[in-house]
Amino acid sequence: CTLLTDIEGLDGSGSLGEAIFRACENIAKLTVNFRTQVEQFYVSKLFEKRTSGEIDASYDIVKISDSVYYAVPKSLVTLEMSGQSEIPSYFAYGMTSLQSFNNTSGSSSVGDHSFDGCSNLASTGLGSTVTSIASYAFSNCSSLAQFSFLKNVSTIGEFAFNGCSSMTSIPSFASLASIGTSAFLGCSSL
Repeated sequence: CTLLTDIEGLDGSGSLGEAIFRACENIAKLTVNFRTQVEQFYVSKLFEKRTSGEIDASYDIVKISDSVYYAVPKSLVTLEMSGQSEIPSYFAYGMTSLQSFNNTSGSSSVGDHSFDGCSNLASTGLGSTVTSIASYAFSNCSSLAQFSFLKNVSTIGEFAFNGCSSMTSIPSFASLASIGTSAFLGCSSL
């Protein structure tokens, strides 16, 4: 599948096996559709499973546990999602090459670690429908500078924006009710 560059219409709420896109090293865009709500979904599990975290120039190596790693092609720079109002926990966790994300259904919440470690993520496509940001949701997203989606957020989890060093300002919140410990720790440009 080395010629495959875009995958559209993948059903994320069904039973997807691990490593179904193993050796698909040129995928640039992946669109995941959800027919039912899911709490957790790892995009990385769709790619090659490894038992070692050794460096590979063509892949982002995503550590899931002490002995489980997935090799996500560095060519995958765009993720799209539809049919789900919550961005699942660990959705794009550790995908350092990811540059943009868009949820065409709109999002009311962003789950734990959804984009944690996505250091090249520069665009989220999230709108004003977001009301809840879970713990570590955007932790270490050092390229993300646009945070206008925060204006209607009522809850921000701990370390939600830890290490977002390109964040230069925080919008005024219309209805912020709670903010977790160290939510903006390491935001060195604030």
